[in-house]
Amino acid sequence: MNSCLHRELFSDDVIGSVILRSMPAKLVSGAAIEIRTTHFNQGWLEAPRLSRVPNEREEKCKRSRKFDGEFAQIVEGILGEKDRQRELRRLRQLRYRKKKDNLAKTLEKDTKQLQVEINALQHRHQAILAAMPVKETAWNAIAQYFHLFRYGYQPPTSSTTGLAPSCTRLDFMRAAMDVNILHGSGHGVEALLMHWKRLSKFFGDVECRLISLNQDTEDWVVATTTVSCTITEATVTNVFPHLVANDGYCRSPLVDKLVGRRMVVQNSQRFEWDCAFGRIVRIIDQYDLITPMLKLLGNLQDVSTVLSNANIRPDFRFA
Repeated sequence: MNSCLHRELFSDDVIGSVILRSMPAKLVSGAAIEIRTTHFNQGWLEAPRLSRVPNEREEKCKRSRKFDGEFAQIVEGILGEKDRQRELRRLRQLRYRKKKDNLAKTLEKDTKQLQVEINALQHRHQAILAAMPVKETAWNAIAQYFHLFRYGYQPPTSSTTGLAPSCTRLDFMRAAMDVNILHGSGHGVEALLMHWKRLSKFFGDVECRLISLNQDTEDWVVATTTVSCTITEATVTNVFPHLVANDGYCRSPLVDKLVGRRMVVQNSQRFEWDCAFGRIVRIIDQYDLITPMLKLLGNLQDVSTVLSNANIRPDFRFA
């Protein structure tokens, strides 16, 4: 059934006798040219198309890799610049801190050195004054006395003054005052010097200022002075011990009103002068401790509580 129905009709003889029809020469040559041209054009168009596809992909990959590389370099450069700037800031901060610390140390050192020099000059000046012979006038002797005790008692040493240790306030007092001089703390120059020592030890930043000198009579000179000092913990312990219990923990509320406060005590001192011997023979003090205490505490009841059992009297003399 699958055999061709007209097989017998297409015998060799029949097929061999068939004459091929030929195309006109014009058409044949045109067709051939068209066929060749077509095949040529197809080959010319298709051959590069097959070769350009992988080249474009490769170029695209190259451009992508190049861009990625350049971007990575840019990012790396930015990060590197940030790290560099951060390191520069850190170094600048370190240099600034070091410079600031060095400046602080230098200032501290210079301040200490300056304070040492000031103390040395003060002690030297006081020692020179103490070594000078006292002129036989009450005014000069009294003025030098207040000058030497302007800031309380500050014992000079040979290392700071460069002078002999004998050039002290005690030498001046022995030269300007009678050996048995009478004063509020007792008698003798040693007792008077002890008063200044205790005052400077128990109170802070003592300053005695001479306001005026007036000739009362031929033998008496009146000096108006102020004594400024700061109440410290040492003041409470040594001058007002009754305000603190024995264990040291229970304290009167009045302590908080006093510690750290500065008081100014007014004083009128009368100096008796012995014209024959050129010496001060007596000092009469009129200190007023109640008024500055009243300013600090605010009422007389608290003033009475503070001064009633204190180691200092209302006339500013130690008991």
